[in-house]
Amino acid sequence: MRYVIVGGGVAGTAAAENIRKRDPEASITIFTDEPYTLWSKIRLPELFSGSVGPKDLLVRKPQWYERRKIHLRTELTVNAVDPGTRTITTSKGEEVPYDRLLLATGGTAYVPPIPGADLENVFTVRKLEDAIRIHGQLKNLGNIVIIGGGTLGLELARNLLETEADIHVVESHERLLPKLTDPAGSEMLHLRLTHLGINVHHDCDTEEIVGEGRAREVVIKDGRTLSCDAVIIATGMRANKTLGEALGLEMERGIIVDDHMMTSIPDIYAAGDVCEHRRVKYGAWRAAEEQGAYAGANMAGEDLVYEGTVPSKYVRVSGADVFSAGNLDWRGDLMSKMHVEWENMVYKRLVLDGCQIVGAIMIGDLRDAQRALRAIDNGTDVCPYMEDLRTWDLSFVPKTVTQKG
Repeated sequence: MRYVIVGGGVAGTAAAENIRKRDPEASITIFTDEPYTLWSKIRLPELFSGSVGPKDLLVRKPQWYERRKIHLRTELTVNAVDPGTRTITTSKGEEVPYDRLLLATGGTAYVPPIPGADLENVFTVRKLEDAIRIHGQLKNLGNIVIIGGGTLGLELARNLLETEADIHVVESHERLLPKLTDPAGSEMLHLRLTHLGINVHHDCDTEEIVGEGRAREVVIKDGRTLSCDAVIIATGMRANKTLGEALGLEMERGIIVDDHMMTSIPDIYAAGDVCEHRRVKYGAWRAAEEQGAYAGANMAGEDLVYEGTVPSKYVRVSGADVFSAGNLDWRGDLMSKMHVEWENMVYKRLVLDGCQIVGAIMIGDLRDAQRALRAIDNGTDVCPYMEDLRTWDLSFVPKTVTQKG
C-alpha cells in the first residue's frame, strides 16, 4: 500500500505514525514545502524574545522518521492531484503514485485588505522561516505595532517586550479574545497586559498603514495614529484549500470531511487546519493531532469514528496566561463556579451542565487547567464534589484522559 501525505505539520505527522503502527510494510511519504521536520507552531512567538533558537522548536528529529521508515521530502510543493490515475505532481514535475492520500496542508496567514500592508517593514508570521527572516529586523526599534489581538498577536506582543520596544496591539473587536473569554475575563486579561507594559487598543479598525517604502504610521479608523518602526499583521489564518478547490472537493471554511476524516472523493482524506468536521473548524494543535491520528488509522484499514475534539486553547503570554476550553455558555443558560481576585488579577470560571463540567476559563492562574480539561474530556460526574468545587479543589479529577475510539 502506498500512502502519500501532503503537509508535514502535526496532523500529517500523526497520520504517518498511526499508519505505520498498523501497516509495517507500507510505503509512507510526507511532502512539505518547508525545509524542516515537524516543529512547534505553539512556541513560534518565543523566537522573538531570543529565549529559544529555531532548533529548540523542532518536535521531531530526522532520526524519528528514519526509524519508522517514513520518507520525509522537504521543500517540495504538491501542485496537483489526479484522482483518476491516483498520482500527485510536485513542484519539480515529479509524478508520485498513491493508493490513499491525506491532505494536511494547514493554513495560510490572512492579511486584510489594508492599504500599505505591502510596505517593506510590514510582516506576517505563519512559518518558521518567516520568524527567522524577520527576527533580526525587529531589534533596536522604538515602536512595534501588532494588528490583531488574537492568540498569535498577544503571544508575539509579550515576547517582543524583550526587545525593549514600545509594543502596541490593535484589535478590531470590542474586547480581547472574544471566542476564548467572557467579558469579565477579557477585562482581567486587559488589566494584566497593561500591567506588563503592552499598549492595547481594542474596538479599533485599521484604516491604513502609511509610509514611503517603509511603514511609519498605522492609522486607526477613528482618526488616531500610532507611529511605528515595524508592523506585524496577526489577523488569523485561513485554510489552505488550494488542492481541495482544484479537486472540486466539498468545502466551506475548510475541506469537509466525514467521521472517518474522508473527503467527498474516496481514498482522499483531510485533517488539521485545512479541514472542517461537523461544521467545526478547530485551528488548534490538539485537534489537528487527533484528526491526523484518526485519519491515519482509517487510511490503514480501521473503522474509527472521530466524534470531535473538546475545543481548548492555551494563550502563552508570560504574566498573562489564558486557558479556555469547552462550552463557555455565551447565553448564560448554565450554572457557573467563579473565583475572582482583582488585586492579584486572577479570573477563573467553570461552566457546569448538571453534574458535568462542560467549560472553563482561567486567566492568571492555570494550575487547574489540565484537571479541568480532563474533567470535560472524561465527562466526570462532579455532583459528589460540589463542596470541593466551591474551594476550587479539583484533585478528585482522574489524572488521565479517557481515550476516544
